[in-house]
Amino acid sequence: MHRLARIASPIVVAALAWSCGSGSGGAAGSGSGDSGTSDSGTSSDGSLGGDSASVTDGAPSADASAADARADASDAAGPYTTTAGCPLPGQGWTLKVSDHFGTGGSVGTYAALHAKYFEAQFYNRDAQGLVLIPNVVINHEQETYSHFETAVVFASDHLTIQARGQTDGAITSGEMVSRYTARSLCVEGMYTIPSADKSWPAFWLYGAASNNDASEIDVEQPVTPNQGVHDVSMYNHPASTTDGGFPGNVTVVDPKFTTTYMTWHDPSFDGSAAPHVYTACYDDASATITRCIDGKVIYRAAWKWNASLGGTGQGPDACTTFNLAVGGDWPGDVSNPSGYSADLDLYAIDYWGP
Repeated sequence: MHRLARIASPIVVAALAWSCGSGSGGAAGSGSGDSGTSDSGTSSDGSLGGDSASVTDGAPSADASAADARADASDAAGPYTTTAGCPLPGQGWTLKVSDHFGTGGSVGTYAALHAKYFEAQFYNRDAQGLVLIPNVVINHEQETYSHFETAVVFASDHLTIQARGQTDGAITSGEMVSRYTARSLCVEGMYTIPSADKSWPAFWLYGAASNNDASEIDVEQPVTPNQGVHDVSMYNHPASTTDGGFPGNVTVVDPKFTTTYMTWHDPSFDGSAAPHVYTACYDDASATITRCIDGKVIYRAAWKWNASLGGTGQGPDACTTFNLAVGGDWPGDVSNPSGYSADLDLYAIDYWGP
């Protein structure tokens, strides 16, 4: 979704707080649309990792209960799988953090959200993890990322990032960057995307600090003239013809996925009609990535995090970003920014690891 090389000189506002680096790694890059060429479902205490093990006064915490529930669901789905059924890299992988959003979940207040997520990437936030306003614009996007209290609202079973056009022509939106970081992880998000033209929703992994090589694992669903709610783009960056970013070492499991634009297309699928589950599993030990949609494997690929820096042990770990960008290099600009309105509904994010 993002490349520091793509940061434009103009300034705009970012979203979500803190830095992805104070969990087990660092901060993250921000933005969307890794390659503009591809048109064609925690706790309120802010604890990181191992949430399922937290206990308060001898009783399981909200995090523990949520994590246990997700683990039970995963057991029902099958051996060594995520909750949705995507295969985990090995038997030793367990649920580390389980964030359920909404007033009835484990992250249902602004305080709880700030405890788990920063408002922006490492280069776009202050020491408290709050987005800097104005903030750096990437990919020539039109949105201005704002504070959670401005851009996020809570329903009973989900939160909504609201992107809204303003009378001055600005578009405010939101970005969430996880405090939890890891080198090897499976991240599984359950959400519903908007269908508004020029929307650019994204769920992606990026380096938690500035000393990264722009390694990036993306799930992007921009609404463009050639791509929409029936499509899911799944790039891995940096990419070359010999790794899992583009053709190279990609093993296609679902024929609805093509490596030309690293995009999955299914006319019967509508990401805006109901929540769907998207999973990205990266195992650093084997240097492999597995991608799933609704628990079904789409493709597997050979790829290495921070490969250009020397791979394992080099550079920052990954943090997870969830944002709603608008306009820019990939989808094109909204012609009437003041009239733009779109919602991105997030139900849950689970983090698994070895």
